[in-house]
Amino acid sequence: MSMYQSDYTTFMNDFLQKNPSVAEDQQRLRLTWWDKQVDVNEQHGFQEAKVQQKPYVYQPD
Repeated sequence: MSMYQSDYTTFMNDFLQKNPSVAEDQQRLRLTWWDKQVDVNEQHGFQEAKVQQKPYVYQPD
């Protein structure tokens, strides 16, 4: 008994099988945008610079 696969899943599986370079490109581009070193001091500065939001933002001062 085989599991149900949507048309989209079937399409993507076939596409990735026929175009293996797409998976390599995805990995390479992921490294470009997501796997970055975080500067803790910079993040701390961002947290300190935040302005506290009022509980009801539309209420006039």
